Amino acid sequence: MMNCASAGDRPNFELNAWLEDQPPRAPFPHVDSDLAADWLIVGAGFTGLAAAARLAELRPDDRIVLVDAARMGEGSGSRSSGFVVPLGHFAGSARDTAALYRLGKAGIDLIRQQVLAHAIDCDWNDTGRLIAARGTPGWRALTRIRRALDRAGAHYTPVSGEQIAHTTGMAGYLDGLRQDESLQVNPAKLLLGLVEALPPNVLVFERSPVQAIHPSNPWVADTPTGRITARRVLITNNANANQLGVANHRVFPMQTYIGVFQGNADAPECLGTEPNWGLTSVERVGSSLRRVKNQLFLRSAAVCGLPDETAPTHRLEAIVDLHRQAMAKRFPHQRLECVNLWSGSIGVSANGSQYFGQAKQGLYCSVGYNGHGIAQGTISGQLLADLALERDSELLTCVLRLPNPWWIPEPKILYPIVKRYIGWLNWRFRDEI
Repeated sequence: MMNCASAGDRPNFELNAWLEDQPPRAPFPHVDSDLAADWLIVGAGFTGLAAAARLAELRPDDRIVLVDAARMGEGSGSRSSGFVVPLGHFAGSARDTAALYRLGKAGIDLIRQQVLAHAIDCDWNDTGRLIAARGTPGWRALTRIRRALDRAGAHYTPVSGEQIAHTTGMAGYLDGLRQDESLQVNPAKLLLGLVEALPPNVLVFERSPVQAIHPSNPWVADTPTGRITARRVLITNNANANQLGVANHRVFPMQTYIGVFQGNADAPECLGTEPNWGLTSVERVGSSLRRVKNQLFLRSAAVCGLPDETAPTHRLEAIVDLHRQAMAKRFPHQRLECVNLWSGSIGVSANGSQYFGQAKQGLYCSVGYNGHGIAQGTISGQLLADLALERDSELLTCVLRLPNPWWIPEPKILYPIVKRYIGWLNWRFRDEI
């Protein structure tokens, strides 16, 4: 259990609470010399791990190198809210919605198989997630979400405002639903468990950022302390793909923040009747809120761009203040103090579609899950490996038929537009979490 800060104390910054109480682990090596491999996978999040496991399964004699810029289990994938959803994007045609739902369901099934096969302790919670509305714009958006779920054939249970108040301790909701097939996990523990489960022909390197990739035969990837050559390369680093010249003008990074609030241990019923619940906004760039025992995890979408480790403290304190205001509106009679705040990044596209496929000969990429990357990223990683191995399947055809991400302008033009758009959404959905 993390230490509870008293009122007015400054919270911890950039400490990922999902890793609290985890025993120390032996570090993986970093790239410190030139390496040669059959396969190079750049990015060890859920997509990269699924791709590595698939390649190792189908090519047990191949040498597979998996690299990540961060320590294993401490990148953006481990800094999410931990929602595992079969369908997170509710716009688009009926065909596209059904395809996304099918892929998401397959991703959940694959994760479940891995967790059971390797006995991964990731605080698995299959009670579903709540999607709820407090104001009229949110209620209208919730109606559209119901229609999208109906078109896809997805399972959900209607819940009333009174039921939401009973479950979460938060009054004021007009209407909602429970997306029954959704899960909640500790994303850091899940990622670390998946890393440990990789077969021995996957060589794992952490703290080894790939700075550039050069088309050649074989491909060459530069790191600060060594070069990696590989016949084929898979790019699975999501929001960082642009830095390698992939998915430019299609996917852009957005920085999000999670604030952790400590509840009153003497009155846990004030946070609802379920000890572990999760609720998300009706708007895709909105916030999410999870209760994990006596703590509340509030995630907000904040700014465009990658996390800035040198961000001044006053900027982080301003975000904490916004989180405190949001919590005070939801729990006006509770003393909830922010004890931690950290940031991560997601890959976002203008139309909610991911970037998937062969970018160049021998170079494959899957990025841009719009904040729903655990299930969708997992199945996409497996399918990306299948694509590189020229293995056909109905699921691979399904993901290849999804619309491409819409074109977007360069960052200096895009970011001011997105900032204004998010500001408008925050005003329109100001009553929502």
